[in-house]
Amino acid sequence: MELCHQISLVAGPIITALFIGTVSYPIMFMILACTFFVGTLFVLSLHSHSNTKDTTSESTTDSKARSYFKEIVGGIRFTYSIPILAIILTTSLFTNMMFSGPVNMIIPIHVNDLGWDGSAFSSLITSLGVGMIVGGMLTGLFKGFRGKFMLLPVILGCMGVGISSYYFIEELSFGLVSHFLIGMALSMTNIPFITYIQSTVPANMLGRVMSLLSLMSVGFGPVSYALCSFLLAKNIATPGHLLFFGGIIFASVSLSLFFFRSFRQMEQHPNWKKPAMEEELLPATLSS
Repeated sequence: MELCHQISLVAGPIITALFIGTVSYPIMFMILACTFFVGTLFVLSLHSHSNTKDTTSESTTDSKARSYFKEIVGGIRFTYSIPILAIILTTSLFTNMMFSGPVNMIIPIHVNDLGWDGSAFSSLITSLGVGMIVGGMLTGLFKGFRGKFMLLPVILGCMGVGISSYYFIEELSFGLVSHFLIGMALSMTNIPFITYIQSTVPANMLGRVMSLLSLMSVGFGPVSYALCSFLLAKNIATPGHLLFFGGIIFASVSLSLFFFRSFRQMEQHPNWKKPAMEEELLPATLSS
């Protein structure tokens, strides 16, 4: 799923760059609307199949009795009662706050200030997507960095340095390299952390924990945009300064993971240490 998402990040900017020079914006938005409509048809074709035989009457009654709000509160309490989950989600909150605004909002402004055009920005986004694909492949090659999680803060720290480097970039080629390395680091850290959560969290709590992770990584993006907009509107900082200091904060928060014993010992979890026999049998199971 991550690779499919990353491939779309590569194909999208390339197609957009071609459209910018050939069609008008109204036609581009019409094409966009059509793609969303086709996507809707695919979503409508999906069906959820539940096996009622595997669900006991007690669990069914219990699930009906609990309200949705109580389930959310229960998920939050469960997540923050386990130190390593709390550390992962809190780190995700701060790193995405420093990533969403500076990269998704400030870089286009910085590109414009450098005098580059829309095609240059599309090339940067394409480079980011290619880096994510390569990073995803490397993550699979190294088996999700199992047994090497101490490398993840270093990779995240390098990602922060890549964001800060935009303050010094004046040539497009350097921007493409920086975007490529940021994309690689993004995949090489996101996939192992998500895999770890899915491997260690009980099945009955997994959906709520993953929802909280999505909230931390995506839901607070608008907060980052608002903060960056405020700093720019009040002339407190320039786009270059936001990229520079945002990257430094990003790297500092990432490297601070080394100070937590729960993080240093996270791979000692019994569900994570057990032999990956089920993963080896997965292709045969799918084919049957």
